This record gives sequence, structure tokens and C-alpha cells, in this order.
Amino acid sequence: HKELSGDIIQVIITKILPKYVSSSSSSFEAKMALYIADDMIEFLGMDVLANIWNDIFKLITSLALSKDDAIRQAAVYGIGIFAKFTTKDFDNLKDLQDILVQKYDLEKKVAEAPQQLSTQEALLSRLKSEFIEKNTEYEGIKNTVNTLKAELDEVVKTRESDEQRLSSIETHREFDTLEKAINEAKDKEDKVRGNLHEEEKKLAELKEIINSSEEMINAQESDLNDSRKALNKQLDQYNKKLGDLKAKEDKITPKIDQEILFKFERIIQRNTEGIVAVKNGVCTGCHMILPANFANEVREGENIKFCPYCSRILYYEELS
Repeated sequence: HKELSGDIIQVIITKILPKYVSSSSSSFEAKMALYIADDMIEFLGMDVLANIWNDIFKLITSLALSKDDAIRQAAVYGIGIFAKFTTKDFDNLKDLQDILVQKYDLEKKVAEAPQQLSTQEALLSRLKSEFIEKNTEYEGIKNTVNTLKAELDEVVKTRESDEQRLSSIETHREFDTLEKAINEAKDKEDKVRGNLHEEEKKLAELKEIINSSEEMINAQESDLNDSRKALNKQLDQYNKKLGDLKAKEDKITPKIDQEILFKFERIIQRNTEGIVAVKNGVCTGCHMILPANFANEVREGENIKFCPYCSRILYYEELS
């Protein structure tokens, strides 16, 4: 039950081992510290001890310099055990690469998601702006129509009043003057009626445009709301996936040297591949030929190597 050993490990690391490896410790206590460390490495493994793995290694190597032959022998054995049970960073980095590529892709989608609505929002904004302009124009024409109606009523009343007076006119001169005024009133009445007809026609056409615009705005608002709901649902799915990836990432990252991890994450942000194979002396990431000595060091795999051209982490792969 490795998962239940956390409290015991904490006691061993903070209380027992420091006491056994202090400057005043006996040879027996130093050997006991090594035996305990060796057993922890062998039976708990790197997965459980990821956070203190390097600290255990430092403890073992420090005792390998002891003047006591028995202690040195136990320490050397511990180094062998440590090497056997140390998980290669290459495997962890490959697993982390898959996780980070998905993670950064999802984070990009989350960041860009609101832009999916920008076209619809711009269209809705334009429709509303045009609607306001048309309404303003409609109110102006409506005022003109009301003014023309009032003017027409006044002209008609004046003409009708003059026509009623004709029957009471006694002189020819007065008759001619009144008849002239009536004819002028009729001309003005015709002109006002014509203007009124044109403005009323404009008003009716504009009303149809406004009604159509209002329907389009309502439809666009409905579509935009549906798009927002769909987008929010999509974002929830993205964030759930990001949470799952974060959990996987948190399991792997403690097993990797933090300096290497820092560089690796930056590489993945620039490229979809942060760790690539070296085949026949060529980096498969940037396809550049590597110096022969450098390629041999990659093949030996003793240390993590970065491509001098594209900065990706390298591992050796035999040609099939």
C-alpha cells in the first residue's frame, strides 16, 4: 500500500535520516540510513518519492565519500539501486509533451473563443445603429407630414370660406379679387396635397423598413444568444479537459528536473514537439545535421541534451 506510506515517509525524512547522517552519527547509524534509503527506493519507487528523489540521491552520494569501507560499500550499492529504479526523463518528457500540446491547444481555443461571436455582435451592432437612424428619419418625416396636414387644413378652410362669400359679393371688382384668391388657394391646396402624398409614401416605406429591421434585430439577438449558450457549453468542455490534463501534468512534472521542465514547457509553447529523436546524426525536429561528438553524447543518454539549432530535447533512436 504505497499510497498509505506518506506519513511514515515524512517521519523518516524529517526525523530519522537527519539523525542517522549527522556528523555525530555512528558507523552503524550511517549504514542504517543507507539501508532505509535503499529500501525506500526499491519498494516505494520514484512515483511515490518523486518530490524527494533527488534528495535521497544526494544523501547516498554524500555517504559514498565516507572513510568507512562498510559505509562506502553500502552507498555504492545504494547508487546502483537508485540508477535501477530512476525513471528516465525521456519517457516522462514524451508523456508530458502529449499533455502540454493538448493543454496549450485548448488554452488557445479558450482565448480565441469569444472571437467566434465577434461577427454576429458586429452585425447586431450595425443593425441597431441603422435602426436608430431610420427611426430618427421616420420621426422627421412624420413631423413633416403633420405640418403638411395642418397646412392643408388651413388652406382648405380658407378656400371654402372664400367660396361661401362669393354668393354675397355685390361688385364685379370684389368678385374678381375673391375668385383670384380662391384659385390661388386651390393651387396651393394641390401643391400641399402632392407634397403630403409624397411624404406619406416615404413614411409608409420607411415604416416597412423599420419593421423589417426590428425583425432582423430580434432574429440576430436570438441567434447570438444561442451562439453564446453553445460557446459556453464548449468552454465548459474545454475547461473540463484542461482540468483533466492538469491532473495528469501534476503527476509527471515532479519526476522531471525543474530546470529541464522550465525549458521544455517554453519549447512546447513554440513548437508542437519539444522532444524529438536523433536519427543518423540528424535532429528530426529541425532536420539539421548534429556534430558527431554531440550526437554520440545523445546516444549515450547520460544527460539531457538540447538541439543547438532548434533547442528541442533530443533522444537517440536507431534507424529501423
